[in-house]
Amino acid sequence: HGDLLKLVRGHPTVPYMAMNNSCVSDTATKNSDVLRSRAMFGHVRAKSAGPLDRKNSHPFVYNTLTWMHNGGIVSFDAVKDRIRDAISTYGLVAGSTDSELAGAMFVDKLNDKQGPPFSLDALKGAMRATVKGIVELTEDHGDSSLNFAVTDGTNLVVSRYRSAKLEDPPTLYYKLQHDAKAIVVASEPLVTDPTALKEWTLLGKDRLLAFSPSAGLTIDCIDPE
Repeated sequence: HGDLLKLVRGHPTVPYMAMNNSCVSDTATKNSDVLRSRAMFGHVRAKSAGPLDRKNSHPFVYNTLTWMHNGGIVSFDAVKDRIRDAISTYGLVAGSTDSELAGAMFVDKLNDKQGPPFSLDALKGAMRATVKGIVELTEDHGDSSLNFAVTDGTNLVVSRYRSAKLEDPPTLYYKLQHDAKAIVVASEPLVTDPTALKEWTLLGKDRLLAFSPSAGLTIDCIDPE
């Protein structure tokens, strides 16, 4: 396991990494009261594709974009060469995870858009194209769970997707805060109190969540067909 916190201030992104068996390291806890950022990604990795290594710790940074993934690309060892050969951005990949390679595909899908900075619509379009591309390249091997998140420090785009029609991907919940000018998205609600839990909403299967302080929240269906 490893835990990684990345603070996004547009550019550069400031990383904190640790490899240990606890969910949150003592160092991260001690520093938490002095961390300030418009956008913050935190991830605890349950190792699947790729060995335990700092290079395989989420989130992954591509210039002004920060990316992470919960789920898995089916039969990754068998399909990773297909994905690599389908993109022009493989040089961005430093580790050996399916998540980082998916992020490189996302950047590839943005290459024909003007930016950075990228518009929220451009990020949404690239996320849809990434899900569609992975499904098309891997469908003969089975089904994948593609819960992706990406931010540029202002805009946020999140997918909750499972290619099997009758199976659910890992859960994702969201909560609007500060008069809907901020949002928290997490695999599980960050509270246990029954009253506070009512403020959290489960993002539906095969949905795309997009948020910015100026545009607010939108939720759309993902249709990779």
